[in-house]
Amino acid sequence: TLDLGALRKAGSPLPTWADMPVTALEDKDQEELIYERPESVDQYLALHFGQHPEVVRQTVRSEHFDFALEFPKRCAELLVAVAKEAGAPVSRQAKALDLGCAVGGSSFELTKTYGFVRGIDFSASFIAAAKQVRDSSAPVTFRVKVEGDIYREGIPVHLDPQVSRARVEFSVGDACQPGNVASLGGPFDAVLLGNLLCRVPDPMEMIRALVPLTTPRAVILFVSPYSWLEMYTEKSRWFQQGNGSAEVRLE
Repeated sequence: TLDLGALRKAGSPLPTWADMPVTALEDKDQEELIYERPESVDQYLALHFGQHPEVVRQTVRSEHFDFALEFPKRCAELLVAVAKEAGAPVSRQAKALDLGCAVGGSSFELTKTYGFVRGIDFSASFIAAAKQVRDSSAPVTFRVKVEGDIYREGIPVHLDPQVSRARVEFSVGDACQPGNVASLGGPFDAVLLGNLLCRVPDPMEMIRALVPLTTPRAVILFVSPYSWLEMYTEKSRWFQQGNGSAEVRLE
């Protein structure tokens, strides 16, 4: 069994916020560093892979395991459904981009449909964990908090047998400046942004950056709680409806 905690203690190549060079840390705000911490990696591994039937009873305190679970998988399935409805390319020749992919749950799911998937996240620790899940021949494990400082350890990540590890690539990147289309392997026919819109400093800049990365018939799916916080996005850049004071709104 490949345990992330043990790997870190043993000097694993998996980077954490504490292992990153000082210069890299200086470029990140304290709010951003939370996504580099080992406990955040565990939490996101639980969110992305913890509802598999073989481990769900260890990670979810409910008898209703089929209710509102497997969020990353459902987002990927919704993107495919929307793409088909819109007439966008959906095939092994098509490509998908998972922007803000975290530890890769949706990215892996999208390989069932698309010939190439690129997952991008700002967190080096999340991307390292996604690559570990993709590349390791032994099970990758995570832990979940039961209460206080009590944890349930050694919960294994399970990937659906239909997932193609060979069709997904992961890279660290800024959602507002993700890179050029050639370096990312695009252009892309489908783009997923799950829980990302309200966590970037400039949502409009992010949207504009997607234009050169996508094909003319591409679909872009935003899945967001719209839980805007000024620690991530200044209020003048929020997308909100109603009579709020924000200058930018999404109609």
